[in-house]
Formats: sequence, structure tokens, C-alpha cells
Amino acid sequence: MTTPCSSRPIIVGTAASFDGYARQHPNKDPEQLLHDFVDTIRGGFEKGYAEAAKILEGLGVMGARSGGLGDRQDL
Repeated sequence: MTTPCSSRPIIVGTAASFDGYARQHPNKDPEQLLHDFVDTIRGGFEKGYAEAAKILEGLGVMGARSGGLGDRQDL
């Protein structure tokens, strides 16, 4: 599976969750709301990437490209 194909569901799902996040914070300034949402999502992505990389390293399959894992992180 190519990087854009496997990353698309993650990006679409993340974008779809913004409305729910906004409903939880109705009094936030819209610009701050977006900034905080992006920070929250970025933290989740970074944690998930680190966990996946650790698992792949433990399995001995974390190579230079690891099937595009680095490309997915860049997205």
C-alpha cells in the first residue's frame, strides 16, 4: 500500500473529528481552537509513530524506509 493511500484514512478521520472537538470547546476563539486541535492531534500522531517504530525495531524490521513509515510521519 502506498503512503498516500494508507495515510488518507488517518487524515480524513482526524479532520472529521474536528467538529466534535469544537463542540467540546464552544467558548474558545476559533483560531485558538484550531491551534489546540492541531497540537492535540500532532501529539497523538507522534506518540503513535514512536510506538509503531519501537514495535518494528523490536521485530528487527525497522529499516531505513520501513515500508514508507518515515513518509507517513512527514504527512
